[in-house]
Amino acid sequence: MRHAWRKACHHPARWLVRLGDSIFGRYLIVGGLSTLTHVAVLAMLIEWFGVAVVPATVVAFSASLVVSFALNYLFAFRADTVVVTSFLRFTSVALLGLLLNVAIMEFFVNRLGLHYGYAMLIAIGVVTLNNFSLHYFWTFEKHRQC
Repeated sequence: MRHAWRKACHHPARWLVRLGDSIFGRYLIVGGLSTLTHVAVLAMLIEWFGVAVVPATVVAFSASLVVSFALNYLFAFRADTVVVTSFLRFTSVALLGLLLNVAIMEFFVNRLGLHYGYAMLIAIGVVTLNNFSLHYFWTFEKHRQC
C-alpha cells in the first residue's frame, strides 16, 4: 500500500520535469504562473473592488507582464539576447496580446453576455498560442549568421 502511494505522489512531479524539458513546456509553466497572476488580479478587482471588466483586465494583464517577461527570459527561452531588445519586443507582443485580450473580453462579456470567467478562458487560449509563436520566432530569436 505504501509503495502505491509513493508512485502516485511522484508521478505528477515527473510529468512536470518532463514538461520543463522543452521550450514550449517551460513556456506553459511560465504561462501558468503568469495566468494565475492575471486571473487572481482580475477576479480580485472585479469581485472585491467592483472594477468594470475591461479596466480590470488591463490592470491584471499588466501585473502578469512583469512575471511573464522575467520568467520567459530566464527560464522558458533561456535567452541570450540583449535584455533591452528582448524587453522591447516582448512588450510589443504583450501589447498586441493585450489588445487581443481586451477585444475578446469586450466581445464575449459586453456583447454576448458571457460570464467573464468563460471569456477569460477563451482569451487565455487564443493569446497563449499567438504570443508563443511571436516570442519564439521574434522576441527571443537567436540571431544566426548563414
